[in-house]
Amino acid sequence: MHQLERWEDALRDYAVLRREMPNDVEVARGFFDVQVAIKKSRGEEIRKMRFGEDVEEVFDRDEFREVTDSPG
Repeated sequence: MHQLERWEDALRDYAVLRREMPNDVEVARGFFDVQVAIKKSRGEEIRKMRFGEDVEEVFDRDEFREVTDSPG
């Protein structure tokens, strides 16, 4: 539990840094890594998390085709 508290403290610190330096990639990466660590320590799913990407969940073949055929 103590480790989780430390990660949450780090997340707050990174949130402040993100507000101060919104375009800094190293700060953004650190913020993401801390979010992943918190999820792991809570036993949450992290398999689909990717730095710099939005993850969209697809449930069937038609939805997959719609997502992959759309521009962007």
